[in-house]
This record gives sequence, structure tokens and C-alpha cells, in this order.
Amino acid sequence: MAENVVEDFSRARILVVGDLMLDRFVSGRVDRISPEAPVPVFRWESEREMLGGAGNVIANLHALGAHTALVCRVGDDAEALRAGELLRAAGAELVAVRSAAVPTIRKTRFVASGHHVLRMDREKVAPLVAAEEAELLGAIERIVSGYDLVVFSDYAKGLFSTSFTTKALAICRAAERRVFVDPKGRDYRKYGGATLVKPNLKELETVCGVRFDSAAPDFLDAVVRCAQKMLAVCNIERA
Repeated sequence: MAENVVEDFSRARILVVGDLMLDRFVSGRVDRISPEAPVPVFRWESEREMLGGAGNVIANLHALGAHTALVCRVGDDAEALRAGELLRAAGAELVAVRSAAVPTIRKTRFVASGHHVLRMDREKVAPLVAAEEAELLGAIERIVSGYDLVVFSDYAKGLFSTSFTTKALAICRAAERRVFVDPKGRDYRKYGGATLVKPNLKELETVCGVRFDSAAPDFLDAVVRCAQKMLAVCNIERA
């Protein structure tokens, strides 16, 4: 069965729409505390970069053999160029709108002896401006028919405004393409019409306004009831 699934992925064409990030890992060691302030002195040894956010979805699909494209917003910066190189290495087409005001998201993790010392995020959360939204929606409309299904990878970084999300879903539905959503936020009604949403337990608690007790005998029943209510209210096929 597992082999059949992988074979199916090797024939799949999947369009990902989402928040692209560049993950940077700086490795080193900490041997002393700075004499200037009570902080560790981090001695650089090496660093590497990889795709994050929606880019990580692309990387995982590539590992399964799928053919992919990513629709996203990036900054007009070196991080966008580097992310583009990594996407091409993963066999993915990049369809991006470049923003002079919003940088490509970069998350830098400093790791010493296997332990995270610090994470530094460079990001600006801002909704799409009208011209950016129109350009990305036009791109989806042009290429969606060439893909078997669509994945929305929402990291709440400004791409998936209610306006953009509902219009993008309408385009995908008109093309008769299924849409799978990795959601964020408290209101899933913007995902109305999607085929599937995949919240984790904490995200389901957030959207349903409840707290689940995993030790309770009715834990699974409670999760199912909450998910069913959410699907009905938000007009989503399944979770």
C-alpha cells in the first residue's frame, strides 16, 4: 500500500499557495560568557539554509516525487533569490509577486552543541495590497488547470486575507480542483468551499474556543464533535 501511495505522488502535480520562508541554521559553540554583558559568546562554525513555511511543503512533496509549483509573495531581496535557487533545486516552479515593502521571511536559528541558543526572525506581517492580490490571483487562474490539486499553506503572515482566500478558492472551484488547507487563525469561514482543512489539536482548540483533555474517556468524541461543528459552520467538506 505504501509503495502505491508513493507511486501516485510521483505522478501528481500539486500547486502550493502559501507563505514562503527561508530557514537558516547557524551552528557553533558557546564556551564563555561575554565580559561586556551577561550573555553567551557564540562562536560561529558553519551554517546552512533550507526552505521553510510553504517552501517546506514543496520540499516534502519533492521528496515524494511530486511535480510542484509555488505561488507566493517575496521581498525584493537576496533571501528571495536564495529561496528561488532552493525551489529550483526541488524541481518547483516559483510564481511570485515581489514586494519592496515586505521582506522575504527569514528565520535564523543559532545552535550550540545541539541546543538552540537564539532564534532571530526577520519578517513583516502585512496584507497584500490590491495590485499584489490581483497579480497572484491572475497567476493562479492561469496555471491551476495544469495541476491535480491545490494546497493552501497559511502561516498567518498576511497572504491569506479573507479577500484573497475566498477569491483564490473560487478560482480553484471553477477549475474543479480540490483544495487542501493547512490553516491558521480563529475564523475558518474564509476557507469555505475547501475540500479539507488540517488543523492540529491546538489550532482546533483555538478555532472552536475549547480546551480538550486528552486523558478524558470522551476525548476523541469531543474532537470529532468540535470538528463536525466547525466544518458545518465554515462550509468545508472535511477535516
